[in-house]
Amino acid sequence: METPSENEIDKLFELFDAGHFAALEQQARLLVARHPESGRAWKILGTALGVQGKDALAVLQKAVLLLPCDHNVHNNLGNVYKDLEQLDAAAACYYRAIDLHVKFPEAHNNLGTVLKHLGKLEQARESYLKAIELNPGYADAHYNLGNVLLDMGDIAAAKAAYQHALRFNPQLTEAHLNLVTLLQKQGLLMEALEHCTLGLEIAPENVELLHAQGNVLHEVGRFAEALDAYRQTIALKPDYMPAYNSLGNSLQQLGQPADAIKAYGQALEIDPNFAEVYNNLGNALLEVGQSEEAISAFERAIAIKPEFAGAHCNLGNALVKRGLRTQALASYQRALELDPEFPEAHSNLGTIQMDLGLGDQALQSFRRALALDASYMSAHSNFLFTQCYTTGHSVESCVAAARSYGHAATKQAGNPYKIWRCAPQPQRLRIGIVSGDLNNHPVGFALESLMAQLDPRRLELFAYPTTHKTDELTARMQLHFAAWHPLYGKSDADAARQIHADGIHILLDLSGHTAHNRLPVFAWKPAPIQASWLGYFATTGLAEMDYLLTSEVAVPEAQWAHFTESVCYLPDIWLCFTPPEPELPITPLPALKNGYVTFGCYQRLDKISDAALNSWHRILVALPNSRLRLASKQLGDTVIKTQFTQRLQQHGIDTERVLLQGATNTRAEYLARYAEVDVMLDSHPYPGVTTTCEALWMGVPTITLAGKTLMSRQGAGVLVPAGLSDWVAHNEDEYVTKAIQYSRDLAQLAAMRKNLRLQVLASPVFDAPRFAHNFETVLWRLWQSRQ
Repeated sequence: METPSENEIDKLFELFDAGHFAALEQQARLLVARHPESGRAWKILGTALGVQGKDALAVLQKAVLLLPCDHNVHNNLGNVYKDLEQLDAAAACYYRAIDLHVKFPEAHNNLGTVLKHLGKLEQARESYLKAIELNPGYADAHYNLGNVLLDMGDIAAAKAAYQHALRFNPQLTEAHLNLVTLLQKQGLLMEALEHCTLGLEIAPENVELLHAQGNVLHEVGRFAEALDAYRQTIALKPDYMPAYNSLGNSLQQLGQPADAIKAYGQALEIDPNFAEVYNNLGNALLEVGQSEEAISAFERAIAIKPEFAGAHCNLGNALVKRGLRTQALASYQRALELDPEFPEAHSNLGTIQMDLGLGDQALQSFRRALALDASYMSAHSNFLFTQCYTTGHSVESCVAAARSYGHAATKQAGNPYKIWRCAPQPQRLRIGIVSGDLNNHPVGFALESLMAQLDPRRLELFAYPTTHKTDELTARMQLHFAAWHPLYGKSDADAARQIHADGIHILLDLSGHTAHNRLPVFAWKPAPIQASWLGYFATTGLAEMDYLLTSEVAVPEAQWAHFTESVCYLPDIWLCFTPPEPELPITPLPALKNGYVTFGCYQRLDKISDAALNSWHRILVALPNSRLRLASKQLGDTVIKTQFTQRLQQHGIDTERVLLQGATNTRAEYLARYAEVDVMLDSHPYPGVTTTCEALWMGVPTITLAGKTLMSRQGAGVLVPAGLSDWVAHNEDEYVTKAIQYSRDLAQLAAMRKNLRLQVLASPVFDAPRFAHNFETVLWRLWQSRQ
């Protein structure tokens, strides 16, 4: 039988080497036609078809029949079967190739790939190791070994395998990409970023690497750079859905939720059944206040992926915004059924439990979240905040828990500033204010009149809002700041860098452990003097927080040990309340018309302790014709309202004498409710501050119980400088006695109601010029004492 000449074969090899594969196929077909029984001719034709991505199965099957002992032909046929996903047939070919030539590294490598796809990871690992043993510089085998080791959970070995692959072939972009993913999982983000750069130098238009680079940049808090990477990815591949989703995530972090919503919408146009995108869309909608639409997005995510714990958790967040707390509770519980080790769901469950008055259960939820993630600073803040609402904690244990938070924050910061850019002998002090409440919020109400009275020749104000929420109060306050530098969208390190670059002399925290706080930024010590003021009534626990600004009434010297900060007194009072707008008229005492006294309490339900309910029961029993009005946004939930009604009954309170009201639409409507109340009963041990000031403004006195902590003395801290020391009780018996005594003298109550607004306006509580002068003086004293 005539066989092809060596000259004919050499010409075909020349075509292959030159990359002329179509010509190679044409000549190979001619050769097969002339020599139909030549295995070499069929083998070359199969190669020509394979390199062009054409069907070579029948051709290589013929070659194997003609060349049964040719290990290369068996290997090539295995590759065809592998591409056709006929994995068992592919494995058989590779095994035959190895039987024919045991020192055949390519066959061992290919066999490993098939075994990996068949789920035989240990056998696959052995195959790759054999290929590497036969050819130590075999980059593809090292790369494939890394993949199977990653599947086996051996992160360290996988990392080493990828590094070997790149050492032998630095152009292997897939190894860079997988190494980036692996390094991200290890938290080695800067190393991951380096491999993104190296990979993109080789393949600058590799969309997967560009997208991965964006993800790493996002994770290290460089959101603007991440946006650039995602936009480059989209420019190269406009239908690459993951890039739109990631773009939305970074836009959201940068405080641009409306743009994020557009990006998520573009992602869903490409893939309308991607649960994670609906989940992200829901979060963005929630940010812009579209809670109803957010609920729909989360429900769509759950419909696509019923066991999506994150979507159930986020649905709970949206339901909270709608005031549907009991439904939110069920969503958080469902998230935890699906993923019992979901720290955020435990923390959110704790928040809703606190709203429902289940403080002890809330503390357990926060503890569970922290047990799962000790670095979860928000959960730690929630725990400390809830301790303020609940009883049975010693001062020592509360301070110890706060110190634990402080240690964790300091550890995360790692390298706080020790040298600052602020002028050592300034004409004006640069004062930084960090808060999430520079809007229609009790903190905003207390700040507005102060801002207008501060002397810009003595103080230069810098605002660092921690949320993008703004309103008309925000717009008015912005006029008094020299700079407005939002911290949302910035990592703690970048936020601290911004404050440090601004040359701030004294940095004030107005949040403590309340919502939207950025206390971890203070652990970086971006300003030489840092102080806690106004928004929180306990210690922050941060060693880097130098002072607590308060009043002597709120924190007597005997209680200084309750704080990790040094206590610094402001004269008279620690805040100044801004008169509300519009100015509602004082109404006559309602008891004169009703013939009975109406008590009121407009606090959050979680502030109303069992001790407070016991006191109120005693008062109502002593005054059998009296009534009680309670108002809280939580009472807008009918289930919560029913539960609270049952709680009142458990404390012996006749619920026929109690009116329960939910939230109002406007502040004016809320203030108008004071027209129906004769005397306010403060909650304890957590009293009101803003509500007490508002009541005084509306001519309604408040009875408060001053305890032995800063938190429990807030009511006294307002009433004493307002000239109402007699309305401060020091134990529950005195609280009950004062309520009964004052309520029996309607003439005195009526006269007080007429004159109370004028009295408090003349007091330090509303005297903005006086408070501003004191505030400036204290801040300058703090700075000068440092010199």
